[in-house]
Amino acid sequence: MKRFRTPYRPRPQSNHPNLPSRRQEAAQQQQREAAAAQIQAVHRGNAGRQEAALQQQQEAAATQIQAVHRGNAGRQEAAQQQQREAAAAQIQAVHRGNAGRQEAALQQQQEAAATQIQAVHRGNAGRQEAAQQLQQEAAATQIQAVHRGNAGRQEAAQQQQREAAAAQIQAVHRGNAGRQEAALQQQQEAAATQIQAVHRGNAGRQEAAQQQQREAAAAQIQAVHRGNAGRQEAAQQQQREA
Repeated sequence: MKRFRTPYRPRPQSNHPNLPSRRQEAAQQQQREAAAAQIQAVHRGNAGRQEAALQQQQEAAATQIQAVHRGNAGRQEAAQQQQREAAAAQIQAVHRGNAGRQEAALQQQQEAAATQIQAVHRGNAGRQEAAQQLQQEAAATQIQAVHRGNAGRQEAAQQQQREAAAAQIQAVHRGNAGRQEAALQQQQEAAATQIQAVHRGNAGRQEAAQQQQREAAAAQIQAVHRGNAGRQEAAQQQQREA
């Protein structure tokens, strides 16, 4: 906004205590700028440390989950191979000994075993589905609680910052009176813009961290489910072959 200056007119000296001198105004301006710079530096340092710590935790968790998954997969594969070989040897021995006269009895036994295995599998699948649903709901509840807590603390901190900034702006306004109205308006708009930018940055990082936590929890639950399903399938295969 363009300001029009009036011609300089010497003013009589006044001893009024509410009219600050130019040196006092400059000192107050320097104090405000130094306080703002210090607040920004502290905020940037905290944000950087939090971001680095979160990245390290995510990488360590991913590495640990991958190592456990590879170890379980290797052991399960070796055990399944041994079970298949043992079952094949047993079936061949039974087949050579009993030959054709036990074909009908074997067929009946296999059908009965298949029926029993299917019933067991349906029961286990239902219980696993209910357990997984409970785990997912518990994880979602915990994530929501953490999010609400963080949002509340951030809102309180931002409210305190806004109140402190408002108090400081009011003090400056009372000291400088009407001739600093335009400058005060610009400072308020800049402070509001900065607070909004900080809030949007924190909200974005929290949303990304929560999304990663939900994905990691879902991946872990799926890995446990696949392991249980694989072990049940191997057990059912042994029962059918036996």
